[in-house]
Amino acid sequence: MLLHIKLPIAVFLVVFLSVSLCGVCAFSDSLGNLIKVGKSQAQMEKALAKETKSYKAVKKAVESGTIKVGDEANSIKKRFGSPLVIIPQKDNSEKWVYKPGYATHFDNIKIYLFFDSNNRLSGIKTLNQKE
Repeated sequence: MLLHIKLPIAVFLVVFLSVSLCGVCAFSDSLGNLIKVGKSQAQMEKALAKETKSYKAVKKAVESGTIKVGDEANSIKKRFGSPLVIIPQKDNSEKWVYKPGYATHFDNIKIYLFFDSNNRLSGIKTLNQKE
């Protein structure tokens, strides 16, 4: 008789503990996902800040005349940071795009640097400078 009472209790405990542990595992997975999202958000914010910093440095250099036609591409990249995107042109030249991290591609707050096939700055175009 005692065995009959203990067996249902033992089964109940095994089932209860299994379900409880599954709940802890599910919570742990959810928490892990939230931590990943938080880290991802921090990385995005860091990238946007870097993008804005490069844009502001290039903008200031263009306004002050520090960047001039004839400057080498590598020199500009070392001094002011990498552009958001480099667009290769058909004639082996390149168009570099700098924009602040807070602006969308449709805001037209951009600076274009054009480089010839010898990697020398051949032109500068600024769009909609609001700052």
